[in-house]
Amino acid sequence: MPSNLALYCFLSILILILPRFSESQVRKIDPQSPPPIHIQQHRYDFPQNRCFSCMSKMYEMYFDKVLSSYLYRPLNFTSACDENPDTSKLQLVKCRSICLTIVEEFHMLGKPTGDRLFMRGCALTMTKRGISNKTMAFFDRYDRCRNVSANEMFPHADLQMSPLRVCSCLGDRCNGAAHNFHKLTNYLSYSIPFLFAFLEVLVF
Repeated sequence: MPSNLALYCFLSILILILPRFSESQVRKIDPQSPPPIHIQQHRYDFPQNRCFSCMSKMYEMYFDKVLSSYLYRPLNFTSACDENPDTSKLQLVKCRSICLTIVEEFHMLGKPTGDRLFMRGCALTMTKRGISNKTMAFFDRYDRCRNVSANEMFPHADLQMSPLRVCSCLGDRCNGAAHNFHKLTNYLSYSIPFLFAFLEVLVF
């Protein structure tokens, strides 16, 4: 009888504990759930986080006439900000959020020239009117790159710009890296035909 009572108590405890344990595991892996409070504080109060602040040289001639209404002036207008940045020539700003690298395809008469223009800075101090909350939430969770429209990135500005390639990162001087912006496109161009061939074998 005592053994049956002990078994009953043990099973009762398991019934109480297991649902809470499983819920905690789901919260840890659910990509839609917000990060724990201590992680959020770490992301925004990281004392050594600095971002490179610069724009490509070509932006300088248009900044006062157009961009100054929406963006804060970077610390540098220089070609050292471009695709393969020379960080020894770039200045830093303190940042309590993520660092961003924004890339715009340069067009001439509506056609892409193959050249790219770059902006680098801190997400909280690049724009005067803020970044879309939805867009910010997407980039804030991970170090990643994504194509976005100018209006999606800057919702309070009526900007006629080509789609932007935006890369986010968290860490000291992390936006000084030379990103391979063709890497994902090249990977998909090889992997998608292979995937379809594989599915065709499975089906037939």
